[in-house]
Amino acid sequence: MEDYKFSWKSRKLYVDILASFFFITFGTTLATTWYTYQSNSESLIHVSEDLLTHVSKFSVDKVISYLNQAQLITHLGANIVKEKSPISNENQPLIAFMEGILRAYPYLSSIYIGTEDGKFLQVQSLDTASTYRTDPSRMLPGGSVASIRFINRENENASEIWEYQNAGGRILDHESIPKVMYNHRIRDWYVGVSQSRSSQWSDVYVFSSTKKPGITTGYPLVDSKGAFIGVIAVDIEMGAISEFLNETRISKDYAAFILTENEAVIASTDKSQMVKAEGDKVRAINLNELNDKRVILGYQKFRNEQKDNFTFEKDGVEYISSFSFFPKSFAKKWSIGLIVPLDTFIGSIKDTQRKILFITFLIFLTSIALIGFIARRIARPIISLSEEATRIKNFELDNNNEVNTDIYELQLLNNSISSMRMSMRAFSKFIPKVLVAKLLRTNQSVKIGGKLRRVTLLFSDVVNFTTVSETYPPEKLVLHLSDYFEEVTQIIMKENGTIDKYIGDAVMAFWGAPIADKDQALNACRAALSLQSRLGHLNRQWAIEDKPVLETRIGIHTGDVIVGNMGSSDRMNYTALGDTVNLAARLEGTNKMYHTHIIISEEVLLEVGNHCLVRPIDLVAVKGKTKAVKIYELVGLFHDDPTLLPSEMQVNYCKLFSKAFQLYTERRWDAAISLLEDIKGHYGEDYTTTLYLDRCNNFKENPPPEDWDGVVHLTEK
Repeated sequence: MEDYKFSWKSRKLYVDILASFFFITFGTTLATTWYTYQSNSESLIHVSEDLLTHVSKFSVDKVISYLNQAQLITHLGANIVKEKSPISNENQPLIAFMEGILRAYPYLSSIYIGTEDGKFLQVQSLDTASTYRTDPSRMLPGGSVASIRFINRENENASEIWEYQNAGGRILDHESIPKVMYNHRIRDWYVGVSQSRSSQWSDVYVFSSTKKPGITTGYPLVDSKGAFIGVIAVDIEMGAISEFLNETRISKDYAAFILTENEAVIASTDKSQMVKAEGDKVRAINLNELNDKRVILGYQKFRNEQKDNFTFEKDGVEYISSFSFFPKSFAKKWSIGLIVPLDTFIGSIKDTQRKILFITFLIFLTSIALIGFIARRIARPIISLSEEATRIKNFELDNNNEVNTDIYELQLLNNSISSMRMSMRAFSKFIPKVLVAKLLRTNQSVKIGGKLRRVTLLFSDVVNFTTVSETYPPEKLVLHLSDYFEEVTQIIMKENGTIDKYIGDAVMAFWGAPIADKDQALNACRAALSLQSRLGHLNRQWAIEDKPVLETRIGIHTGDVIVGNMGSSDRMNYTALGDTVNLAARLEGTNKMYHTHIIISEEVLLEVGNHCLVRPIDLVAVKGKTKAVKIYELVGLFHDDPTLLPSEMQVNYCKLFSKAFQLYTERRWDAAISLLEDIKGHYGEDYTTTLYLDRCNNFKENPPPEDWDGVVHLTEK
């Protein structure tokens, strides 16, 4: 594009700005009003910030005091319990001590002792809505205020007893748990203390008995000889901390909350949002899941600007907030936030200011008309340029809309936006468009780093490509391979996949990142079948054109990987790393061992369910791995695409082969041989069928050892 030079038809922006202010006079009334408002508002805001800072510090000190008291209680309990034998629900002095602790410190929800030999004694406060453990539909007897839980795992017949008592200590009822599921020796609070032999704080988690979030502190128990015998611990429900936050309420719309390092909400003035149910499990709610969006907005501003006190606006309401971290001496990296409507402090000033501004408005009515005319003249091209920038942000790069304006600076901006559009077009050829669009949409910077994600990976490779490359001219081979890659790429992208890289004649792709995909495994299978179907048509055409026929093998696996930008600060690649990637690559190579074209892992089959037709191939440990993986050949897809639907013959074949495979794994050699011979006779020659016939005949003559598990250890990639 040509460079723009200054002319009267292309004026600089500051000329228009000076002209605007030349026709506008700011009188003494407006200046005085504005100064008074600003001065008074700033003074009250400073006072408000000091108040919030004080409340925040007071809250933090109170929370730390609660937690320190809880820690001291475990130290005290450790001095009382010196031997294993007293741990029992019949040890009334010990239970009385534990009950006394809960009465003296009502913010504690339970206190318990677990020993190395499997004994577990817990005293827990109950609320009025508590129910029986074995029958959650039955309410506990009226007046039940505490439960005594005792688990004994000293022998194979583990037992668990719950006793429910009133405020006077009388047992109102009891029950036995038929199957003991709880084992304190594998819980995080116990393992941490037993390994460190020191006082430990747990992370915030949801208590299994109350389904409420809380935190646990534990302390090691040692006998008179100094030997470790167990752990004493107490639970603090975060609801108690929330109660305290409500006690410091400044106004009706006041919001206070405490977050973990991972942004989990552990205490809030809104106690209705503390946990979230996911199926039969319950977890602490995350900040981004709160209904109170002003809390989310305020915290984001705090993290972005790194300021303790600031104001922000949400839905037309201005808020003042205070954020701070707990002291470094504290065991956890928690933070506390307070948010209050600014009108709580300066509302009266605003009312007075509105009246003054109304009078000022009448004075400047004429000037506003002039400013509006000039503003419209400037705003129209700016709006158009903003719309163009938004289209680029959304990765809509096909339009070439030019903005007509006679303002010099806006012409330069239009020139820059057009150049940026062309640069983005070129940039999009080298990395996934989905990734670029996400980075632009979320304003994320491109930096090295990754996250643990569950994805589905697909590896494809051309069979005997080395032979093809040796017998076909290089310049033609490049074009031919490009046509092949174009088809592969289009199919994968159509099914919402991300192309990771091209490795010679191989392709690596994955689903589930950067955009989450609940149907990732099904989409990967659809892409694999579509690719094989499309390649069948292309190979027939290429054969007519005397071009090399390209046969492709595909491996698909689902699992957890680290996905993100890898490489150096100057050159990086959005890719996936981990054992799941290696296994997916091995599955692609496994095809040649069984003369198949698409092999999927059992993890993929569990994801796709009955949407796909498969037949079991083997139970293998690929090269470099000891863990066995059950693999399947992907045959068809029960989908609305008729080209991917399996035939009736394929359905019957897979059903019979699956039965034969089961007979093989059950060592029923004669039945398996008979069925495999029937399959071979009815459906013709098949390498895998013949392979299992040979295996069964061999095992019939030479039975495998008793510990034979059917796993085949592959020695080739």
